[in-house]
Amino acid sequence: MKPNVTLALAFALAASAGLSAQTTQSTQPSPPGVVIIDDMENFDHWTWNQDVTPVLDKSMRKIGNACINVQFLIDKTKPNAAWIARTGVGLDRVPKYLQAFVLVPRWQKFAWGEARIRMIVQDADGTAVMTFISGLYEGTDGRDSPIFAKPWYYVWPKIRVELASFEPYWPGTNGTLDGIETISFEMPHRVEEYMFDGPYEYRIDELAAIFDDADPYIADRAAAVRQRGKALLQQLDGLRETHQGTWYRYPLASLTALDVFCDWAVEETQDPEKKWVRAERELIYLDRLCDDLAAGFDRLEKGENPWPDVAEPDVTALTVENGNYRNEQGPVYITGFCHHPSNLGIFRRLGLNGTTLGCTLGETRPEPDVTNKPENLVTFCDNAAKHNIACDLLITPHHAPGWALAKWPDICPSNLRRVRNQFLPWNLSSPNFRNLVAEHAEAVATTVRDCKNLLSYDLTNELWYLMLGDFAADDFRAWLKQRYETVDALNQAWGTTFENFETVQYLTAVDRAVSDLFLFNQDRVTDFYTFFVNEVRKHDDTKPVYIKIHGAWRHLMSVDKPALCRVLTGVGSDCFSRLDNPDDDLVMDLWTTMMITNMYHSLEPDKPMIDSEQHMIWYGHVVTYDYIRALCWWRAVQGLDANYVWLWNRTFENAEDNLCTQPWAMVGLCETALDLQRLNTLVADFQAYRPDVLLVDSGAKTPDAYKLLSYAGRAFNLLTPQALTDDRLKTYKTIIFPDGYRIDDQTPQWLAAAEKAQINVIQIDDQTTTRSLAQRIVSRATPIAENIDGVINHTVLDPAGRTMTFLLNINTEPVRVRLAPPAEGQWTNPISRETVGETIELRPSVPVILTM
Repeated sequence: MKPNVTLALAFALAASAGLSAQTTQSTQPSPPGVVIIDDMENFDHWTWNQDVTPVLDKSMRKIGNACINVQFLIDKTKPNAAWIARTGVGLDRVPKYLQAFVLVPRWQKFAWGEARIRMIVQDADGTAVMTFISGLYEGTDGRDSPIFAKPWYYVWPKIRVELASFEPYWPGTNGTLDGIETISFEMPHRVEEYMFDGPYEYRIDELAAIFDDADPYIADRAAAVRQRGKALLQQLDGLRETHQGTWYRYPLASLTALDVFCDWAVEETQDPEKKWVRAERELIYLDRLCDDLAAGFDRLEKGENPWPDVAEPDVTALTVENGNYRNEQGPVYITGFCHHPSNLGIFRRLGLNGTTLGCTLGETRPEPDVTNKPENLVTFCDNAAKHNIACDLLITPHHAPGWALAKWPDICPSNLRRVRNQFLPWNLSSPNFRNLVAEHAEAVATTVRDCKNLLSYDLTNELWYLMLGDFAADDFRAWLKQRYETVDALNQAWGTTFENFETVQYLTAVDRAVSDLFLFNQDRVTDFYTFFVNEVRKHDDTKPVYIKIHGAWRHLMSVDKPALCRVLTGVGSDCFSRLDNPDDDLVMDLWTTMMITNMYHSLEPDKPMIDSEQHMIWYGHVVTYDYIRALCWWRAVQGLDANYVWLWNRTFENAEDNLCTQPWAMVGLCETALDLQRLNTLVADFQAYRPDVLLVDSGAKTPDAYKLLSYAGRAFNLLTPQALTDDRLKTYKTIIFPDGYRIDDQTPQWLAAAEKAQINVIQIDDQTTTRSLAQRIVSRATPIAENIDGVINHTVLDPAGRTMTFLLNINTEPVRVRLAPPAEGQWTNPISRETVGETIELRPSVPVILTM
């Protein structure tokens, strides 16, 4: 999260009163100013020669569900080229630009450090022109403009080539390019672009044409879609009068998103980079959304029930019980945005019920003798309450006022920490810094504690803490004395001969000393947050207090999650999820996100779990509707109670990375938010189950074990060795160690305790498969569905002892799964409201729940 940056959303929803009747048929201006020639979902109209082997890649893609991975062989003995061509383009006029996303992996060896691919464009009478496209490396951009300056962000370069820059290649019948019939990509064998013989590859996605009249075309197309939306909104108002219930919240959310995105599509053309293709992509979806809504209204008028009722939960006076937020009617799940919107009314129409706000040290202590009460937070919360919106409050101390730094240099003795640890660049042991934090906590908590819709305090943004030397040596010595008690014990551990603790020196070449220094720094962090939590709770002990621990990595420097979770009254993170998974050939990579979610729920199942900055869409990814729903549902059944999706600016620099550039993602989020409100008791039943299977998180192969166990059919906990207490150990029937488990001093006592308690112990090795692992697990839960690699299979028992299962196919193709017969009745999927027979087809990314 970037602090102190607000996102002003200018929403202008059309009023339904006074609108004339409009047709709901699709209206598209002609001729089109933007044409998406190919979205690379199949090989229709593509041809290639024997030197090319194209692969439809449904995992590592840019747009939608697939891209084309062009794998080709360079053979210097050949005089021609490897080539692949898109035929049947059918453009009868010449566009100003051609645009595509082209990604070249870095490992390939090119003569000049970059790939040059020849693009040849030919019209129907044979006239052809050509150019080079280059600069295609992952993390860099193509010809025209930088996409992202930081190469560690995974971004597909956007290639936009101007047709006026092409050179003549073949005259054809009339010598003038007057349309486009074929677009070919050539890789010549003998030129110097490719240094060596051998295999190369690149990926290409979303080939599009942009014409001179793209601006008015997008404006007219957006206006036409908006008119359809107005007519549908009027129709919805009429149907609400004749059809009772709260079903209308689903189509209202879609129509709200539609209206907003019509404005944003036009805004794309006003961007300095002129994102015409993105605007067209948005409008194509919105037109189809109108078709779907019109069809749904027709079904409703025929007596069908296309949308279920979903009551709106009151979020203005929630309590916490058994780890869930609750009102008088039952559990409540929060979904919203991590930003400050200008119009909270839009949230309610979208079906969302949460937002975040923040207050820094500089706001409460702007001057040495001034302490401000942040009354603006109360105003914000009160306004949010009028719209039934809950609030999360970030009170991170990472912006200390300049006067404090000048007055107390001990707050930040390390400039390196300022550079590298920007969200927590302070000496956490500094008494002056702690006094400042205590004053900040008092000023904030005493001001907002009576806000009924304020659900939580977030103490720090993206917590991790670099190991640097900005601490007192005597503090480390005191820590060592507490840890070892005698200097002889320390000398034995370190292999040293110190006479007493006062003479101990850190030794950088002694492994145990290195480990101890990192553990000392970890305990410094825990001690500081124990202090910070207590300072907040002195003034308000009614709301969960948590830390937004950085979620891009499972384990973080100086962060002892088990220790912190014991201190905090809520657990939290900000997780990063990816659409693609180049390692596993799966349709999404949520493994780190889910391992973090599982670990927090395993540590503290009776505390609410909050992600107040979920990076739902990785930088540069254009996700799918199903991906968003899968991510939200998977985290919900694993324990997430409040989900605030990260938004900074609507478009983050040039990356297409958030919900405000992808209307299908926005609709997916809103519909899932409504589903979680509708199926709240079902979600609570999933979260209430206490697994009797444990995976020990130790060693580099833990993620591999986690994947196997996720397919093996039972819900399970994930805990580090440090968190595995004797009391916890007794609750498990099966304990699983990953391949290469690092045996430490505690292992013998665990194994002895497990043997005494007759716990089933499984050691995974390189021969273990999903099915062999599933057969060895002992648990009170029995899987419903057969075990298949790539199918998340999460089985629990509800409070009445009935089996429930969450299934999610993350393979690239549909999978048909056999089901065990239910003890009574039929299996039903409450998400889709469908009954299920002896088998079920699981489509990629589509979440399924099975209950009796």
